[in-house]
Amino acid sequence: MAFYLELLRLSPKTYVRLADELQLLPLEEKIETWDEDFPGLVNICFQIALLFARFNAHKARIYIHKGITEGMLRLGWRRDVIISYYLVDSLRILVENNWITLEKFKELALLIFDLTLKVNKIADGKETWRGPYNIIELAAETDIEFAELLTDKLYKVSNHHDPREIAISALLRGKVALGTSIDKLEAQMTAFREYDSYDGKVKAEYYFRRIEIYLKVTDNDLYTNTEKLDSFNKAMKLYKEMLTTDVSEYHGYESILSDVEKELSRLSKIYHRRLPRIVQPKKKERLPSERTFSRKVAATKSIRSLRRRYLELHTWSNKIVLTQPESWNTLIDKTFEISGDLRMLWDLFEANYFPETRFTANSPYFYLGLAAALRLRETRSEAAEFLFRNTGHGGFLNIMKAYAEAGDRKMAINIFNRFIRFADFLVN
Repeated sequence: MAFYLELLRLSPKTYVRLADELQLLPLEEKIETWDEDFPGLVNICFQIALLFARFNAHKARIYIHKGITEGMLRLGWRRDVIISYYLVDSLRILVENNWITLEKFKELALLIFDLTLKVNKIADGKETWRGPYNIIELAAETDIEFAELLTDKLYKVSNHHDPREIAISALLRGKVALGTSIDKLEAQMTAFREYDSYDGKVKAEYYFRRIEIYLKVTDNDLYTNTEKLDSFNKAMKLYKEMLTTDVSEYHGYESILSDVEKELSRLSKIYHRRLPRIVQPKKKERLPSERTFSRKVAATKSIRSLRRRYLELHTWSNKIVLTQPESWNTLIDKTFEISGDLRMLWDLFEANYFPETRFTANSPYFYLGLAAALRLRETRSEAAEFLFRNTGHGGFLNIMKAYAEAGDRKMAINIFNRFIRFADFLVN
C-alpha cells in the first residue's frame, strides 16, 4: 500500500496508468480481517478511499464513510448512552409537549427501538442494555397496545428474564394509569419471580416491583376507595415480608427502598398505619436558598458584584443550585442589564462543559439559562453563537430542552430530526 500511496502523491497520472482496481482488492481483504486497534483501521480506510477514488468513486465513498464511522463518529463501545437514553429522552420532549401525533410517535419510537437493539449488538451492554426498555416505558405511557407490541418484539431477541420484568413493570404502570382491573394487574404480576434462579434466595426486585404497582393503584383515583385501601394493605404486607429477608445484595437497594418507604409513609398517614423502617430518614442538609440567591442577583447594581454572584454560583462548595426558570430569567436579565451581553453566562457554561450535563449540581439546569437567553430578543444571536462554538455528549438533548423551554417548537423538532439522523449514522 505504501508504494501506491507514494506513487499517487508523486505522480497521479503515473499511478492511474500503472495501477488498477483489481490490484487494490487485497487491500479490501485486509480490512475484512482487521484485528488491530481502531485508529489503525480508520487510517487504512481513508488510505484505501484515496487509492480507489481514481477508479471507483462509489467504493471510495464507502471507505470514507467507514473511516468516519469507526473513528470520531463511532458509537462508544462502553457506556455510550447517547442513543439508549438521550435520544429516548428527546422523543419524550416531543410527546410531553404534544408536538407529534400518535402515529408519528409510533413511527419514531419503532425507529429508535430498532436503533437501541443495534446498539446492544455493537456496544458492551453496560448501561446501553436499558435502551429498548426505556422506549417501552415511554410507549406504555402513551399507547399500551403499542408498548406490548414492542415488548413482544424484544422477547424474540432477548433470552434474559430479569430485563423482561422491567418491561412488565412498565406495562403494568401504563395499565394502572388506564384503570385496568386489579385482577388483570395481579394476573400479569405473576410473571415476577419470587426466587433467584441460581441460589434460591428471594429476589429484591420481586418485592420492589409488586409494591410499586400496588402503590400506584392506591394513588390513582380511577380506582374505588375500597380498591385503593386493599392495594395499600397488600403493599404493606409485601413490605413487612421484605423486612424478614436479606435484600441488601440488590444493587442500589437503599435508594429504591428509601423511595418506597417515603411513599408508604405518606400513605400510612392517610390510612393511619404505623410504618416500620429499614432505612432511617437522613436529616436533610440545609442548603442555601435558591430564592435568597435570586434576590441577591436582583439587587445587584455593579459589574463587580455581578461577577461575585457568578463566582458564588460556580463554586461547588457553596452548593447553590438554580432549579427554576424564574431564577435563571432573573440572572440573565440582570446580566444583560449590567454588562450589555451574556459573556459571564457563557463563561459559566464553558467552565462546566455545558451542553454536557454530568459535571456539577447545576449542569442539569443550565438548559433553563440557555432557554432564557434564547427567549430574549437582545441575546438570541449570542445564544446561537454559543451553540455554534460548543457541543457535548448531551448536546442534542440539552439544546432541544432549551428550545422546548423557550417554546420554540420548530427549532426543537429540527434538532430532534438532526439527532435521529446522527444516531442512525452512528449505528448503520
